[in-house]
Amino acid sequence: MIYFIYFIFFVFLLLWSAFLAAPGGVGRNVLNPGFLFSLVYGGGFFLLPCFSLYFGVYRFSDEYSFETYLQAGVFCFVFGLMVLGGYVLFSGQRSYLRWQRSDFSCYRPLSVLQIWVVVIVSGALVLAGAVPYFLLIMKYGASGYAANRIVLVQGLGYFALLLNAGLVGAVIVAANIMLRVGKVRFSEKIAFLMVLGIAMLPGVLLFSRMRFLLPFVILAVLWVMLKKRGVLRVKTIVRMTGAAVSFLLLGLMLGSVRESFMADRALDNSTIDISQNVVTTYGNQEILLWLSSNDHDFLLGKTFFAAALGMVPRSFWPGKPLGGGPALRNMIYPGSYDLEGGANLTSYTTGLPVESYMNFGWFGVFVGLLFGAGLAAIARLLLWAKSPIALGVLAVILFHSVFICYSEFFGWLVHVYSAVVPAMFLWMLLSLLRPSGLNNKI
Repeated sequence: MIYFIYFIFFVFLLLWSAFLAAPGGVGRNVLNPGFLFSLVYGGGFFLLPCFSLYFGVYRFSDEYSFETYLQAGVFCFVFGLMVLGGYVLFSGQRSYLRWQRSDFSCYRPLSVLQIWVVVIVSGALVLAGAVPYFLLIMKYGASGYAANRIVLVQGLGYFALLLNAGLVGAVIVAANIMLRVGKVRFSEKIAFLMVLGIAMLPGVLLFSRMRFLLPFVILAVLWVMLKKRGVLRVKTIVRMTGAAVSFLLLGLMLGSVRESFMADRALDNSTIDISQNVVTTYGNQEILLWLSSNDHDFLLGKTFFAAALGMVPRSFWPGKPLGGGPALRNMIYPGSYDLEGGANLTSYTTGLPVESYMNFGWFGVFVGLLFGAGLAAIARLLLWAKSPIALGVLAVILFHSVFICYSEFFGWLVHVYSAVVPAMFLWMLLSLLRPSGLNNKI
């Protein structure tokens, strides 16, 4: 019975987003923020829980009751409705459609000099941010660093922000290539390959599969937006689906490699449980099942407050509030996330629906309304963008916003901040190299 209920929830949200939140037809709005959110959110919060139930694979409990599944499912469904409602209420669907039908000839390409400035500056910022991480790896070794990186990297938040400059540089160079009408210069291709390598470095340093794969995924999003205008043929959809599955499997494999480093042991492929890894990596909805079936105190906005204080280094404020992931870890295993005396620390990825419930219970669905308004704001900003810089950064923000259901709010806010700040710095720098005869709109 629960399979049928969850499937109906998923189909209803997808259809509503396709015909109400994406006017003009699904084929012309495959990257509409509202439709993308429903697709990603529905897959993780309605389809994957059915997978867990069928195979009996869980992280926190041996099983959950029908009532628990139903309560969590209804919360997720209402939360999704709130997101789409906020998106439509603030005219996100109309703004996106206007941008999609606009004339791309108004976008101003970068010169060869400006492109290489992006590559050099991005590389310099990433290398500057990477220095303390290299030193930690040299001091503790790869396995010791991987197992204790949460404790070891305390106070390095601003260095981590510098690491994101590579991703920003990669999407700017890529957007410039995709907007070019004529033949792409050889120097632009070389510049793109160099900055792509720079963008992948943070994933290696942070032992993060998401950081490692993120540049490729965002570039695919950007390609569909700029080259395909959101219109995909069946052949292209099949190919992209195959690529998406490959990326998911690669993410699972990289997770196993990371665990082997943390345990300081050789990777044994025979011990990898694919179903368990899928649930561990993408099964955020089970957290709602656990919260619904266990006693706990609601946090009343504490994790969102922690996100607002995220720019304050913990070295200056050791008692700074924890984000959603660490708070959840201590809910499930009290006292296990201790930055002062803990070792081999790990936390759980919450996702916005889970974090909203952790803070406000059923009233957390209204957070979805605010998030829907945020998606509408992204669609409106696309109308304002007039350069590869703005388009590239908006593609990054769009991706992180759609996948916020798999990320804690604190982490999402940091990603957005670390994309906007380097982009603004590059925009000011490139403005100095721009001929005076061209307008200076971003």
